[in-house]
Amino acid sequence: LCCCFTSPTQVHLGDRFGDVMELDTGSDEAPRVAFSHLAIVTRAAVDEKRRFLVTGDKDEKVRISRADNTRVIHSFCLGHTSFISAVVPIPSSDLIVSTAANGCVRLWRMTGECLAEVRIQGCISAAAGGKALVVCLLEGSTALKVVRVHQDPPGLSPEEHLELGHCPQAVGIGSLNGRSVVLAVNRSGHLCLPVDLETREPVKIGTLTSLMAGADVPADTVNLHKHNADHDGDGERPVMKRARHVQ
Repeated sequence: LCCCFTSPTQVHLGDRFGDVMELDTGSDEAPRVAFSHLAIVTRAAVDEKRRFLVTGDKDEKVRISRADNTRVIHSFCLGHTSFISAVVPIPSSDLIVSTAANGCVRLWRMTGECLAEVRIQGCISAAAGGKALVVCLLEGSTALKVVRVHQDPPGLSPEEHLELGHCPQAVGIGSLNGRSVVLAVNRSGHLCLPVDLETREPVKIGTLTSLMAGADVPADTVNLHKHNADHDGDGERPVMKRARHVQ
């Protein structure tokens, strides 16, 4: 259901059985179980310096493990009351932001200390962040909720919605010519033009604009979204259904 690189060749993957698998891309060895949650692992991320692996689960828990030895638990972040929909380490700090499906956004230290909490109206299905901002994807909404992250003193403050004009299924924050931009993928699998976080306008830059003008993902592409998964006859392993194209 989720994965992240904890080193240039090492990937950690969380599955619906609660296991976090460790895979070395430079080796032919099969993936091994690094550690386990007691519920479906919903999100995984690693901090900027790759010191800690942060994982969230469907039982409202956030676990912080040492990236060099993931069996060692550094801390837990406890207090959410709905399943974890995103974990976002904040660059150049020891802070992380977690979001839950019920609209709760929390700021934590890596030690597990909760520093701030804000509530957003709507169901948060994903989030992405940078040094000072986190954007939250709201289920069924064409707008992203922007939350500013303060480091000194630590805190969170909601800002205006960022209107995209379409319902995204994935978002990310990047830098383009020194500007912070939001990249989004729509429900057809189309990578849309980046949106400047300051001006709230699409960024149109020659070659980049033409690269974004490609075709949508084919309708019969396998959809790995959790709601399109089912179990096979023995009830143990998931079988992925093909996605239906919805206009």
